[in-house]
Amino acid sequence: MTYLYLLKYPPNEKELCHMEMRALFDLTPIADHFFSERMIPAGRSVFIKYRLEIIEAADSFAALDAKIKKGAYRFEKFKMLYLPIKGEELHYQDWLQQIRQLADTLDGSFDLHAPKQYLGMTYTKGKWYFGKVDVDNQSWSRFQDKPNTYSMSLSARDARILVNLAVREDYSKTLVDPCCGVETIVLDGLGQGLDIEGYEIKKNIAYRARQNLVHYDFERDRIKPMDMHLVTKHYDVALLDIPYGYYAPITHEEQLALLQGCHRMADELVLVTMVRMDAELTSVGYTIVDHASVIKMKFQRHVYLARRK
Repeated sequence: MTYLYLLKYPPNEKELCHMEMRALFDLTPIADHFFSERMIPAGRSVFIKYRLEIIEAADSFAALDAKIKKGAYRFEKFKMLYLPIKGEELHYQDWLQQIRQLADTLDGSFDLHAPKQYLGMTYTKGKWYFGKVDVDNQSWSRFQDKPNTYSMSLSARDARILVNLAVREDYSKTLVDPCCGVETIVLDGLGQGLDIEGYEIKKNIAYRARQNLVHYDFERDRIKPMDMHLVTKHYDVALLDIPYGYYAPITHEEQLALLQGCHRMADELVLVTMVRMDAELTSVGYTIVDHASVIKMKFQRHVYLARRK
């Protein structure tokens, strides 16, 4: 089965979007859409707007309509969508008439207000496509309203990106956030059914992080009030939003110690930092697999995927 993925991202997150697509699909998109035989739900990524499961393709709209008619496809309570490709958008009246014609060709029933499934039509590079549409359900957003948070903590959206970079296609991986704070990464990991734990050295913050877990009916013991340097358990991937001294001073040596602790705890590292740390990662024994930079307002963040040498 072939799928067409349509992307959405602000210009400042293009590098990060491409980094995630490399992790999930082993490709770097050259446009805001691409084809793949990998089946990944649209709601898994904050950057995927639609996934079209291609049922029929043709060189003209008339040929596409004929193929659908010949296939005698039946769908109950469906809604037909037009999926525009940037730079190849069809005129409004044209695509509106075309999706109505396809809807009339199909057997079954349509429901514009409470559909049970979405179907879609699109056009790109001389080809017309029809299929089932998976729409982004923003499953990550359920953790936006957690009871406890801090202004500088990672957003639920950012946490989803980092977890995707860590897991890629292997949901059997064990994950750890060694400096979890009030915790967003652990929440998202647990929300995806992953084996993930967090450590927080400050007991009052760990208490608030545990409150967040309980609020979403997760086990509170997934977060432990403990210094990461005392942890003996081994994990597949560590995810670290490295402290940078916004609330409390931290030295460069202390940041290096955190990287060394992650190197000891896990085989891979997903790192978020305010400055480039290529040399530091290399010095503690990592090979940098991928990197992206993101500018948000006056802040710049660097995201690394690194692996132990």
